Parts: sequence; C-alpha cells; structure tokens
Amino acid sequence: NDNKNFIFENGCLYSKMKTRLLIYLQTNKQTVFTIPQTVKDIDNFAFSHCNLETITIHDTVEKIGRFVFHESTLKSVSIGKNLETMGINPFVTMSNLETITIHEENKYFKMVDNVLFDINQTRIIYYSMKKESSHYNVPNTVFVIDEYSFAYNKHISSVTIPSSVTTVSHDSFVGCSNLQSAIFEGTKE
Repeated sequence: NDNKNFIFENGCLYSKMKTRLLIYLQTNKQTVFTIPQTVKDIDNFAFSHCNLETITIHDTVEKIGRFVFHESTLKSVSIGKNLETMGINPFVTMSNLETITIHEENKYFKMVDNVLFDINQTRIIYYSMKKESSHYNVPNTVFVIDEYSFAYNKHISSVTIPSSVTTVSHDSFVGCSNLQSAIFEGTKE
C-alpha cells in the first residue's frame, strides 16, 4: 500500500498506523469482528448498515464516534475497559441489538437493566430498543437524557423524569410511537 495516510485491510479502512478505524465496508461477509488492538478511535458511522452479529471493542479503544453502529444488524457488542468517550448514541436504530457488555473494569460506562449510563448514572446514553417495559422511572441520579437515548423504542408508553434531570436533549424520545406520557417530578424553577 503506497498511500501514506490510509491502509485498507480485511474490508476496513484505517489510518496508516491503524490507530483509527474509519469504515467497515457493508459488503463484508463476516458475522463476528474484533477491533484490532492497534485501534484507539472508531470514526462516526464506521459500522453503519453493517451485517455483523457480534463485535468486540478491545481495551485499546478509547473513543467511538457518533452513530457508529447506525442501522447495523449487530446482536451483541462487547466494550473494553478503556473506552472513555462515546459520541451521540452509537447504538441508535439497532433493532437487533440484544446485549451490550461492558468490561467490569471500565471506569466510564455501565449497563443497568438494558440501559447504558455513564459510570455515575448521571447521564442516560442508550435505552435499549429491546427493553419491553411499558414504564420507566429515570433514576434520581440522572442529570442528562442524551440525544436519541430512548429513540425508536416501541414498548415504552410512559416515563417518569425526576427533578434531578436538567437536560432532555434533542430527539431523546424520537420514534417512541407508543409514548403517551412523560411525568416531570419536582417544582418549576
């Protein structure tokens, strides 16, 4: 490869030193993929519309961009212990996603009952499209409900938002076709 900036390998486009994964081609036939250990950063939309079922994000990856897995067919995602930054909901419109596993030593994110939070549960990042509960009580530790965090969940019909929440981001509940009510607790300021 004579290109001094990029390398193409196994259906993926990387930065020359393979520290950044730019694109995973939709035409790849693999069903399982492990991010190479050289990769530290995964670009926005890198796996968009891919036909993978399982992906493992190594401990070397520190950042994933926005909408990384947009409309992919993934069923399972494993996240390593050093991932510290996620762009806008990397899992939006992933109707097949059944599990997100986060390394127990990850200091930045945690899954609780199919909901992805920052480690202190002050921010909701992703509410699984597979979560079948009709009502959700946002924990009173949460300050921010991220963009697209509940997007396209067809099961939720009501949500209770505690007074701790100061930000409900743009399109947090877009596509929640059965959402009938949002109850905001606390007093008006």
